[in-house]
Amino acid sequence: MIDGDIIVWVEKIDDKRSILRIYNISTGEYSEISGGMFDSFDYPAISGNWIAFIKTDVHEGTMELCLHNLNEQNGYMSFTGAEVPVVYQPPSIDGNHVVWTGMNDDGYYNTYIIYDIDTDKSGLVYRTESAQLCPDISGSHIVWLDLGPYPSNLPWGGDLYIHDLDSGVIREISKDSKQEFPKVSGDYVVWLDAWGDDHEIYLHSFLDAGRDFLSDDEDGTAGATPTPLPTPSTKVRFYSSIMEGDTDWYSLVPTEITEQLSFELRWTYNASELSLSVVSPSGNIWIFDDDADGNDDCAVRMTISNISNYILNSGRWTVAVTGKEVAGKIDYDVCWY
Repeated sequence: MIDGDIIVWVEKIDDKRSILRIYNISTGEYSEISGGMFDSFDYPAISGNWIAFIKTDVHEGTMELCLHNLNEQNGYMSFTGAEVPVVYQPPSIDGNHVVWTGMNDDGYYNTYIIYDIDTDKSGLVYRTESAQLCPDISGSHIVWLDLGPYPSNLPWGGDLYIHDLDSGVIREISKDSKQEFPKVSGDYVVWLDAWGDDHEIYLHSFLDAGRDFLSDDEDGTAGATPTPLPTPSTKVRFYSSIMEGDTDWYSLVPTEITEQLSFELRWTYNASELSLSVVSPSGNIWIFDDDADGNDDCAVRMTISNISNYILNSGRWTVAVTGKEVAGKIDYDVCWY
């Protein structure tokens, strides 16, 4: 693991025990975190001056969450009540917030958080009678997988949940129970979807600010055409759900100048209608729905060609998905290539 100039990794002592090695890139100094003769340290996560890790007592077979401050020469702290179960995932740390998989009073694996390292305040994020694994944190967002009831054999993959510490809102953001390896950073969550034969990388955005696309510019300007292009075999998709009248916002910055950009929006219910809106860095606006492309297939695909030098210039593109006619709440995904 690496954060800034600090690299931390696990080094085995023997078949059962291990220590954590630390390397400072700027100073070239090495240090270590080690314990007693029955201790093994594994699964480090680092943020700033703090390293979170799992300590195992190989004699007793117990595990607990520990923290080490790089500003201190020696020692580490163990958190009372932060014992972790045998089936667990590595902790995640961002600033003074740490999340990990712990066991609640009912014996269920739940996601826990330390709100403030200095005060040792911790608690459950969301109590359920399900196995919660693979927690990750960035800023005010915590993500984890809910694998459903147990202690029967745990499935590989689950439903992806997110908790916003600022608003207190907890919601599911995945379409099925075959999600794996969620990671959150800033305004985005990425994860692996393993529902079908292929594994796809999905991307979810928290961005919800921007300009109103529902203007008189509907049907766009020259250079944008509805296109029945096939879906590329390799892609990154944003997955979400939407209700009537709502608008979800996304943004992208192409890594290189191209002759054209294609966008695709798909949804799950034929009686519903969504629209796809795109604003170029130059301020050009295009808005399309199934009526515009003449193909009632729960999908909108558009290609924007560089007929003028300024249309596809470098910069940030803004994309919006709007629920025009939606019964309840439906799932959709959007991508560009």
